[in-house]
Amino acid sequence: MTDTSPASDLNKVLRIVATWYSDVNDGYGFDAGDLVWNLEKAGYPLPDVPEGEETDDA
Repeated sequence: MTDTSPASDLNKVLRIVATWYSDVNDGYGFDAGDLVWNLEKAGYPLPDVPEGEETDDA
């Protein structure tokens, strides 16, 4: 049985981000585009943000 809970999805996304961060930090030449590609490949595309709605709020 596959775990499809929000916590499981969050764990998968955070693992992708952590791996990307480690690779960037180790100087492998990765950039933000690589993170976006890895997330999309795993089924987690970034949402569209309409022009002017960008925010720094977390």
